[in-house]
Amino acid sequence: MKKLIFILFLFFILSSIIFSQEGTYRVGKTSCTIESSHSYFKVYWENGIGYTQLTYDETYPNGNIVYKEYDYHSENNIEYVGSFIFKDERYLSGIYERADGKTFKLKKISR
Repeated sequence: MKKLIFILFLFFILSSIIFSQEGTYRVGKTSCTIESSHSYFKVYWENGIGYTQLTYDETYPNGNIVYKEYDYHSENNIEYVGSFIFKDERYLSGIYERADGKTFKLKKISR
């Protein structure tokens, strides 16, 4: 019984690592890295300065999972940057929709 509990625990830990938003993504011709930070995720864009914040928004009926990206310049100046729309809970691919409406293919390239 202890062995079964250990195997289930190990499976849960590994699946949360493998099927996580965290990692490096190819977004169109650029890339970004997503890291966990308590109640939100930090997005570091290639050639960018600092990071933006990514928070869960909704899950569409088709299974797509949407995370909204915001840039917090200051407490009074919050800017919507775009949306990461993942195809499913594996977070391996999807689209990135920029605030101006332009869309880009999104693909995880490393964990």
